[in-house]
Amino acid sequence: MNLIKLLFYVVFILSNSIEININNIVDKVKNMAYQEIYGANNYANYIERERQKYNNNEIVARLVINSLDLDVPILQHNDNDFYLNHDEYGNQSNIGAIFLDYRNNVDIDRKLLLFGHNSQSVNTHFKKLENFLSSSFFNKADNRKVSIETYNKKINYEVVSVFTITGKNEHMKLSFSQAEWKNHIDWINESSRYDNSEKLTYKDSILIMQTCYYEPSESYLLVIAKKVSESFY
Repeated sequence: MNLIKLLFYVVFILSNSIEININNIVDKVKNMAYQEIYGANNYANYIERERQKYNNNEIVARLVINSLDLDVPILQHNDNDFYLNHDEYGNQSNIGAIFLDYRNNVDIDRKLLLFGHNSQSVNTHFKKLENFLSSSFFNKADNRKVSIETYNKKINYEVVSVFTITGKNEHMKLSFSQAEWKNHIDWINESSRYDNSEKLTYKDSILIMQTCYYEPSESYLLVIAKKVSESFY
């Protein structure tokens, strides 16, 4: 092997070694940052773990509201009836599960609809939403933080509007013209029981969480949040 070939070989080995070391360092930094943000458990595996845990491939995301001690999987069927009376395992249950409207795409839609049961006698997941009816609870900013985590991103929301409705389905709409969207946002702002400064704007993406309520009877409690940020995995 002549001198030039030898030098080329040494440079090649060193450059590969440096590249490997740099890649290792980058991977370690990414892992450290990931664990710092999301904890020691790799969230990228959350949905798969939950699907295996419940033997149910209809788990599409995760809902977290720390102020309510709420951390649950979000399910989605091909209709809005199934999870009214089936649990996360797909078994018959009067309590049901937290589920996303069948018309929604959790990753791209501007407006998401989540449903869950309430009860005067049973502590369901969405019974906790009644806490937002307390002004002292609502007025603490940390209490209004909500997040949804999917396969590829985390979406952070802030609750900005809370109210009850009877005999209306305006909140169920998911398809809008520009004028209809503006009317929809105005309706939400005008309906809120709280006159806070964080009103929705026409540019906002929103999350509506719906559950049954009893004052008045056969009404619905709506907790509406706007998207404040998102981060991709």
